Amino acid sequence: KRQKKAIDAVLDTTHVLLEWPDEQPLYKNDLWQRIDEKHLLASIDDLHIFKRLEECGYCDLLLTRYPSLRKYFSDFIRLPFEVAKGSGPLIKAIQFVRQLDDGDLKKLPENTPTAFIPRELRRSLKDQTGNINRNV
Repeated sequence: KRQKKAIDAVLDTTHVLLEWPDEQPLYKNDLWQRIDEKHLLASIDDLHIFKRLEECGYCDLLLTRYPSLRKYFSDFIRLPFEVAKGSGPLIKAIQFVRQLDDGDLKKLPENTPTAFIPRELRRSLKDQTGNINRNV
């Protein structure tokens, strides 16, 4: 509901801007006389939150739940996996995770396959230095 109100506020503002006469300068005061400044700024904040949720929401949820997921993941990753033809990169990534768990690797190598990861989750895959975050 907040997103709908935020979209409406931004659309209303856009209409004011587009309908403004070309020959008349537009100052912020003119804009604030036609729309509520605080409401527009709050709407923009809401849209930024919504955008973040759309782009990274699932990954953020997984990262929040990582400690509890990790308890069971080490047993899960040891199961004997079989993959379809062309899924070699997935098996290679599983092998890397097993090596991390065994202590044979300290961090994921740069050549760790990631193409099998859904595009919307790849945004959160790397840390600030560009390395793959092993907790993702």
